Amino acid sequence: MAFEEHPPIPILDAVPALVWSGGPDGRADYVNPSWSRFTGRERCDLIGSGWHSALHPDDLRRVLDALTPAHGETHEFQMAVRVRNSGERYQAFLISISTNPEPRDGSVSFCAAAIKTCNGDEARDASDAPSPDRDSPWTRAPMMVWSARADGYLDFVNDRWMNHTGLTLDEARGSGWQSAIHPDDLNGALLAWRKLIDSRAEGACECRMGSKARGYRWSVSVANPLCDVSGSVIRWYGALLDIEDRKRAEDKLGLSQDCLDDAQRLTRTGSFAFDPRTGALCWSREMYRIYGYEESAKPSLDRILARTHHEDVGNVARVFDQIAVERHDVDTEHRLLMPDGTIKEIRMLAHPVIHRGNLYRYAGTVIDVTEARASARRLQEAHAELAHATRIATLGELTASIAHEVSQPLTAIETNGAASLRWLRRDTPDLQEVTLAIERIRRDARRANDVIRQLRALARKDVSARKPGSINAVIRDALPLAQSQLMRDHVTLELDLDVGLPRIELDVVQMQQVIINLVTNASQAMSGIVDRARKLTMRTLPNDRGGVRVIVRDAGTGFPDNHNETMFTPFFTTKPNGMGMGLSISRTIIESHGGTIWMLNNAGPGAQVIFDLPGLDDRVA
Repeated sequence: MAFEEHPPIPILDAVPALVWSGGPDGRADYVNPSWSRFTGRERCDLIGSGWHSALHPDDLRRVLDALTPAHGETHEFQMAVRVRNSGERYQAFLISISTNPEPRDGSVSFCAAAIKTCNGDEARDASDAPSPDRDSPWTRAPMMVWSARADGYLDFVNDRWMNHTGLTLDEARGSGWQSAIHPDDLNGALLAWRKLIDSRAEGACECRMGSKARGYRWSVSVANPLCDVSGSVIRWYGALLDIEDRKRAEDKLGLSQDCLDDAQRLTRTGSFAFDPRTGALCWSREMYRIYGYEESAKPSLDRILARTHHEDVGNVARVFDQIAVERHDVDTEHRLLMPDGTIKEIRMLAHPVIHRGNLYRYAGTVIDVTEARASARRLQEAHAELAHATRIATLGELTASIAHEVSQPLTAIETNGAASLRWLRRDTPDLQEVTLAIERIRRDARRANDVIRQLRALARKDVSARKPGSINAVIRDALPLAQSQLMRDHVTLELDLDVGLPRIELDVVQMQQVIINLVTNASQAMSGIVDRARKLTMRTLPNDRGGVRVIVRDAGTGFPDNHNETMFTPFFTTKPNGMGMGLSISRTIIESHGGTIWMLNNAGPGAQVIFDLPGLDDRVA
């Protein structure tokens, strides 16, 4: 039986694809009938630049840019576009564009074909079949085309199809085309083709085509029936586009998306995009998990506010109201109240980015900081526990100083009490002397009470609230508690306290602990010095932040080289019996007051530890 070989032009006019050609200025000199059937517009209205209005404005520029090849070379491009149908709705197409320099005069022409990426149901009368135009330049059409009889018997493929698969027309006829399908995809392709024949409807299928020798590439095939007036199928027409690059890009994008999802899940960080003009939101998968919504739920500001803790709803709503009228960065924290009653703490960061010319939208992240905040609170509690433990240990080391400081006023009280009794037992009591003695007893009692108060404050676990105070007063109150260490190491203390210092906000007990730690460390650093005076200097002066600076300078052995930062880490010590917590706790306390602490070796013997504390005005700012 002889088979009629259909020429390519009628097939191009009948295939279920939008086909057109023209010059580099984007004007079309030919559009096939599929354009009219899909857009509902006459072909004459689509010729020239008429087809431009059918493409989505955001896609048209990309298509026009692809129509001019670089350096007069042949190029092929593939991209996704949106085309408006007769119902004024946009539908997704995959477009393939081929640009070619004409050998005769060097001018450039383009051929383009667009295949719809979703199924439709468009039956046509056989009288709509286009007439052939054998002078058309469509031998370079950037797609593979084929046709088959009503029963599915393939009887034509074009040159691009044969070049892609390596089969000749005779080899492809009938069911021979099946050898061009990857073995793993063949069953699926045959099933899809059988369903189309049975349903007599337009359809599409994706599969890998080629050969073992040439390799296989992913292609999308669209088939469309040509029917007579009674609805019976006369022929089938099909078009194929090579989508290997798109598939690889999709696979790469899918892998990147999976990695992003895993990373966001591990870091509990979701991402979003927000259009302040329309209120439209786009969420990542982790955003759904953080807010506790199913992925089928459409993201919206109402859903965000529905999950926001009722005490924070006003603040969150104001943030979104502000960025709708102003362009500024967002950095805010608030709580979520979940349906099961649990509370999450989240941090929201967002930044305006230019979108589509002069428009802008916000790109941002939402970080679930619930565990981080809980860990920070636990760490703070642990530091407080450790600081308390070191204060108790310090009290043990200062026992001699405690006994000395308390015994002196107690001895004086006893002496003045005995003197008072003697003055009273005289035949003529000397009441003036008794009065003076009692005043001295009261003074010494207050002195003993102050020592006891300071010791109790240092040993107390709950620290007092911060309040404005004098750093000089803190130093004077703390030094008696370190006096025994200085005496034991034979260290001379010299004070240089600026009397004009500003008042600062501080926790007296914690700051006393810092002073005792630094004085004790400096004293112990000089305990083995024999060739020079063991002199410790404490100096206070204003800093450039409106606050105060404290310098503790010794004449000891100095700090080890390359250990400036290490000295402040917990449990690092250069002392045989040291715990390595003094400087670490001191830094924690200083930084919690908004200050900084550092150390350096002197030009001569010894070293110094310096810390700055901000003034009240600086802290408020």
